[in-house]
Amino acid sequence: MSTIDNAAIEAALDHLRRLASENNNRFPTEIVRATAKRFDVTERTVWNWIEKGPPSARDSRELSKDALTEVAVANGNLKRAWETLVGKGVYDRSYRQFVRDYNRIDPILREGLTNGVPAAHAHGLYLKDISVGRLDRVIFDHTEADIRIQREFAGKLEMFRPWVSLLLDSHTRMILACVVTEGDGLKGDPGTESLVALMALAIRGRTATDGTFIGGVPRLVQFDNAKAHLAEAMLNGYLQLGIATHAIRPASPWEDGKVERLMRTFKDEFLYTLPGFVGVLKDRYARDNWKPEDCLSLAVFEERLAVWIDSYNFERHHTSLQATPFEVWRDDTTVIERVPDELIRHGFLSESNGRRVSKNGIRYRNVDYVHPKLAPLVGKKVNLRYLPNDRTFVDVFVDGAHVCTAVPHNHLTKDQRINVVKNRHQLIAQVESIRKQSRKRASERELTGNPLLQPERNPLASPQVIDETDDEFLSFVEAALQTGKEKADGNED
Repeated sequence: MSTIDNAAIEAALDHLRRLASENNNRFPTEIVRATAKRFDVTERTVWNWIEKGPPSARDSRELSKDALTEVAVANGNLKRAWETLVGKGVYDRSYRQFVRDYNRIDPILREGLTNGVPAAHAHGLYLKDISVGRLDRVIFDHTEADIRIQREFAGKLEMFRPWVSLLLDSHTRMILACVVTEGDGLKGDPGTESLVALMALAIRGRTATDGTFIGGVPRLVQFDNAKAHLAEAMLNGYLQLGIATHAIRPASPWEDGKVERLMRTFKDEFLYTLPGFVGVLKDRYARDNWKPEDCLSLAVFEERLAVWIDSYNFERHHTSLQATPFEVWRDDTTVIERVPDELIRHGFLSESNGRRVSKNGIRYRNVDYVHPKLAPLVGKKVNLRYLPNDRTFVDVFVDGAHVCTAVPHNHLTKDQRINVVKNRHQLIAQVESIRKQSRKRASERELTGNPLLQPERNPLASPQVIDETDDEFLSFVEAALQTGKEKADGNED
């Protein structure tokens, strides 16, 4: 019996009793058998219901959090989880009842505990793409671009294909953020850090030249089933900001139709025009292989990509919109939810532990980060929280407490630079003062303890007269002698 409906059971029992009253109080066996089949129980259970009444409310008890945790610990093995719970005294019912109780919990929770997070996503209730305003739904996608980029490795120039990740607003077609990587995931595709950076950049947003803010917290995020999307850093960020998620079914690109169309435009209108493009058919466009010196560097590629994205958002007339994506975004009256940078950082930041503070600040990702409050921490280890692919800051923590937000040297303001130098000079001046005082005291101790280093005595000075009557030591000796004499006289008597 998967679900207990006492009202339905009571109605079925009333029907059986009415039939029995019309049949000399004999219950029709066939009807009892049909009732048992209807409620997925044995015939004996139905006879017990007739005799003792329907099951009590005790059968509808929900499983505790401890019980669900044991299921997860047992990797979905309900028998093992039940035995552990019974042994601990947490659960006092039969295994069969435990299975019934477990089957009543939400499918997302049940499948997630039994088969993991991907199974939870697969069994959830999702909404269709019915976005009616900006940020109702944003869509992740990434592609290994059909272009070769040059880079230097081990002193030699080589080529590679970059990965381009985009975040698209479904309603307005605005490209909210873009991240380019060399491929840092399990299969070369972008990893969690790149996706975290993409989402955080979109939420932080930017302001257009006319003052329109572009960005904000989306209400729903749609993505494929790549493991990076299901990483703890991503899911924690979604939970903290109240963002719903929707994972499309594997091998279902039509569910990502809008972003798939964007990727095709990205290839045909942008990549096609650049040196190093490899998306042509070899049998139709025969050409020599690209050489590293012919290709763009990653920095130049990113600059040109940024220009193309601005053109796509602000200048390109979209056929289905009958306007540019920016015009649709600007004219949309849907309220945009914005959150402080601190909340974004705590939601989506990655963490690095055990970074040592040097005289140049904190060296991380080949950048030196500095802040006046780092001065007392030079030589000590701290923990960092940072936004992947954003090198403008790192949050510094000591023993879980936030110390400061350090920035690269070239990002310091004039006042911040003055404060750093002033603090350093003040501390050095304090050190010099303490050291000078310590040297003076050490010299005094040496002069006092070594008679050879005492100041020379003036031979013309009057000799010092010692008043023995006031000498405490001599008074003590005299008193002792007098006492001894008195004892001796007493013994003679």
